[in-house]
Amino acid sequence: MKIILLMVAAFVLVAGFASALTVQSDTSNEYFDGTNWNAAVAAYVHPLYTQYISIPATWIWKSYWYNFTGPSKVEFRKVFSTDRECDSYKATINITADNQYVFSVNGNLVGSDGDWFHPEAYDISQYIQPGENIFSFNVTNVALDYPGTSNWGDQNSNPAALIYSANIECSNQVPEFGTIAALIALAGAVAAFIIIRK
Repeated sequence: MKIILLMVAAFVLVAGFASALTVQSDTSNEYFDGTNWNAAVAAYVHPLYTQYISIPATWIWKSYWYNFTGPSKVEFRKVFSTDRECDSYKATINITADNQYVFSVNGNLVGSDGDWFHPEAYDISQYIQPGENIFSFNVTNVALDYPGTSNWGDQNSNPAALIYSANIECSNQVPEFGTIAALIALAGAVAAFIIIRK
């Protein structure tokens, strides 16, 4: 009887499991150079970044060093797929960029900000879809008056980077999957019962 209960429990867990996916800034993200999409680069991490920001991801840019010669705009994207089809998702993202960003999901504008010292958190559940998804970021770096800095051409004084981390969960399974899992669980329980009776 214990074996039967364990098998049923295992199948029920499989049927009810809500998968989780983490999507974040790293070198699998891409930036657009005006012609092609290229792999993002892990950027120089300014000491102020680690002092103010605790997002568990990689600061990225189109190069490691950034020498400020004027405002620079970079378009980033992250293409990913949800790991199973669901009829709804629960998804949140934490994000900031030095200095400004505009963030969209699958062409839907989510938010923007220009204060990199304070990351934003967005609920993006309604924008996630089964299959392929695209995060889009338009990031602008400008010269700001950081304490104790004077040379804006020095990458140590005015770096540039984007950082984010998103968590996506399948909150409801498609009915077909739940039905199939339930049938498998029932078949497994019956088979175990027959084996034990023999």
